[in-house]
Amino acid sequence: SERRLFEPVEYWSERGRAQLRARQFRPAARDLAIATDIDPKRVADWMALGDARRGTQETLLAARAYTEAFLRLKKYAEQDAFARKRRRRMFSLVIRLAGETKAYNLAASVIGDLVSDWPENLISKFLSRSMPSELQPALPLAYAKILSDRPEFMSIRIALIKHHYRENGWLEVCRLVEPMLSRLVYLPKILEIASDAAFRAKKTDLALYILGQNREARPRRLENIIKLVRGLFRARHFARARSELFLARRLHPDDPRIAYLYASSLHETGDSAAALNMMQKNIVDNRNHAPSLNYVGYELARLNKNLEEAEVMIRLALRIDPRNPSYLDSLAWVYYRMGRFSKAYDILKKVVVLVPNNAEILFHLACVLR
Repeated sequence: SERRLFEPVEYWSERGRAQLRARQFRPAARDLAIATDIDPKRVADWMALGDARRGTQETLLAARAYTEAFLRLKKYAEQDAFARKRRRRMFSLVIRLAGETKAYNLAASVIGDLVSDWPENLISKFLSRSMPSELQPALPLAYAKILSDRPEFMSIRIALIKHHYRENGWLEVCRLVEPMLSRLVYLPKILEIASDAAFRAKKTDLALYILGQNREARPRRLENIIKLVRGLFRARHFARARSELFLARRLHPDDPRIAYLYASSLHETGDSAAALNMMQKNIVDNRNHAPSLNYVGYELARLNKNLEEAEVMIRLALRIDPRNPSYLDSLAWVYYRMGRFSKAYDILKKVVVLVPNNAEILFHLACVLR
């Protein structure tokens, strides 16, 4: 340590480079590491240290040295063509070595620095088209690096939101969405992702705020109303859903989805008889509305009434959506009520494969097996 304090950096630098030329890689790496430790601003020493580390087959340490050189060359590259050429070489080396060592943070660091002053559309094209397949895991890290420097880049934020949603990063999606809540009404796909992630992260208030803002932006639009109501059902805010649907029926009196959801809200708020009557009316008006057909069939089975009619209703629903596990479960429950236990069991065996952890379906299977 005393030698580091008193020996001039040039000594360690020149000795290290001489050893590198003589292909004595290990002592060269040692001396050049001392030089860069004394004076981290010496770009040429970082480059030489990277070459020495490659010679000792310390690939990750080589990538780190080249990364330092790349980052420090930036201020020279703006006005020096030779520095730009050296910077391009450092970039290529880091990308190659980072791919070999899976040092995705290093790849993200140099990519983020390279594109930091590019226009947003050029960054998006570069990242989507130029990233080698072995470095795809570095992509979200690069997005995060760019976004930390340029938070106004909406396309980068959206790409990062989609990545975290695919990776079940619900809290990260919520964090990234919060600065752009006012824009979500113009981005329907991102709005769906954001509200679903908020529910999954147990941020129910945020999810309902997103869906409520979307409804307020276009209060008469049917799809916006339905999204809000389904969110309220998911949050188990059935009374509010019932109020929203009462108003929605005035705007869309003939829509079968609104009628179905309103009847469902009646059921969830304790008015099962009114719900059944409304579902039956919805079937008369919309014979092919599968959710209403299934509801009526299952409700009749639950009440143990008109089981033949219940079977017909559910079979009609299954003709429209033959692999729907809820409809199959309803049919199995009808057979259970009829005492046809083997048929019920055959159906439920398939349903538990489609939906393995549903409490109600498991309860039905237990009843059949009892």
